[in-house]
Amino acid sequence: MIDLGLKGKTALVTGGSQGIGAAIAHAFAKQGARVSITSRTQGDLESAAKQIRDEIGTDVKTIVGDLSQPGEGERVVNGAVSQLGRLDILVNNAGSAPGGMLDELSEEDWQKGLQLKFMGYIRCTTAAIPIMQKQGGGRVVNVVGNDGIKSAHWELVPAACNAALLIVMQALGERYGSDGINITCLNPGPVATERMNYLMGTWAESKGISFEQSVRLHEESIPLKRLCTPEEVANVALFLASDLASFVNAAHINVDGGQRKPVVDTLLAYEKGDIAPLSQ
Repeated sequence: MIDLGLKGKTALVTGGSQGIGAAIAHAFAKQGARVSITSRTQGDLESAAKQIRDEIGTDVKTIVGDLSQPGEGERVVNGAVSQLGRLDILVNNAGSAPGGMLDELSEEDWQKGLQLKFMGYIRCTTAAIPIMQKQGGGRVVNVVGNDGIKSAHWELVPAACNAALLIVMQALGERYGSDGINITCLNPGPVATERMNYLMGTWAESKGISFEQSVRLHEESIPLKRLCTPEEVANVALFLASDLASFVNAAHINVDGGQRKPVVDTLLAYEKGDIAPLSQ
C-alpha cells in the first residue's frame, strides 16, 4: 500500500453514511485517518460506522446534521473538531439535487438543491477554513459532479448547483492556498449507488422506457462502457487529501470515464425511431 501520509490525520466526511461518502470514509479509515461522518439519519450513520469498525477496527465518530439548514454546517464542523481534536480534511459530499427537465421542476426543487448541495458545502467550508488557518493548513475536497461542466437538459438543478460550486471553490482555493489550505473538486459521472438507481429509474419513467434500458443508455454514454464505483471516487478523494497532491489546488478533476452526456439522448432517439441512423 502506498503511504499517502494520512495516518493520524483527521477527516470529516459529510454525507458519509451511504454511497460515495461511506466509501470515502472507509478509504480514509483504511489509510489510518481518524474519521467523523455526518448525515441526517442516526441509524444510517451507526450502520456505516459499525461496518468500518468491524472491517478495519477504527472507531468512526458520527454526527447527525441537516446541512440544508443555516447554522448546521458550523455545528457539525465544530462537533467534529470536538470529537477528533482538530480538522485536517473536510470532504464535502452531503447533498443531492433533484433531477428533471424545466417543465418538471418546481420552485421547491430548485430551492432544495441550492440549500442542500450548494449551501451545505458553503456552510461547512465557511466553518472549516478559520480552523484550518489556525492549524496552519488543511484540505477541502469537494465531491461535486460532472453536471457542472457537462450539461444535460434533464439535470438542470444539479447542473446549476455544481457549476456554482466549481467556480466558488476554485476562487476559494486561490484565496486560501497561501494559508496552506488546498481546495479541490472532483466530478463523478454516473456512480453505481442507490441514489443513481433512483435517478435512472426516474429518468426511465419520464422517457417511457425500462430501468434496464436507462442503465444501458447511460453506460453507452461512457467510453469505458460501465458505471463508476464508489470506491473509484474514494480513491481520487484520498489522493487529493494526501501529501501526494500537495501542489494540487483550485483544481477540478473529472472522475466520469470521459462521459459524453448528449449521447444518452441521441441513442434513445435512435432506438425510438425519432431520428434516422446516420447511415441512411
